[in-house]
Amino acid sequence: MLHKRFFPIFVRIDILTIEYFNPMYTINIDENLGNLLDKENIDAEKVLKEYLMLDLLNRKDKYDSIIKKFEKKYNGKFSEIEKQVHSMKNQEDFITEEDLMEWEFAEKGLQDIENYLKKIGSEK
Repeated sequence: MLHKRFFPIFVRIDILTIEYFNPMYTINIDENLGNLLDKENIDAEKVLKEYLMLDLLNRKDKYDSIIKKFEKKYNGKFSEIEKQVHSMKNQEDFITEEDLMEWEFAEKGLQDIENYLKKIGSEK
């Protein structure tokens, strides 16, 4: 069993279970994996941090792609297009509204991912 302090993201991997105990995390590692980590003198926290960075970067790329798709489709930034759509009176465009919801989700998700990446990067 490994006790390390980490920031609040929950991870579930087949061989790892991480449970949150304020202010620490307890990580239960499969016995075979634990033996391998010990034998090879591998820092489990470093491995988890690297995995988390790769996962976050992958999600960041997905959000970036969604945002770029909508910026190209609507020829503008989210805030500009949102203002235009909401300023239209007596008109409803359900497709655009649906796009705006997905776009906003991607914008907020990207912001969250960037904040997580900053936190991870500052913990050395």
